[in-house]
Amino acid sequence: MLGKLILIFGVLVTAMVLIPNPFWGRMAFLFCGGVVLTVGTLLLKSAKETKVLNLQTQS
Repeated sequence: MLGKLILIFGVLVTAMVLIPNPFWGRMAFLFCGGVVLTVGTLLLKSAKETKVLNLQTQS
């Protein structure tokens, strides 16, 4: 659940590129949004791997 929430926040931060700013300001939003999206993706990936690991140990 936390991974999905962080992914949504990352999309919103990345969408701030549409705010009128100088080029370096837009790239800052793009970079920060990309970092947040990466963290959210890694959290989702680790949660899915844990579920698979638990299923293998139970059988």
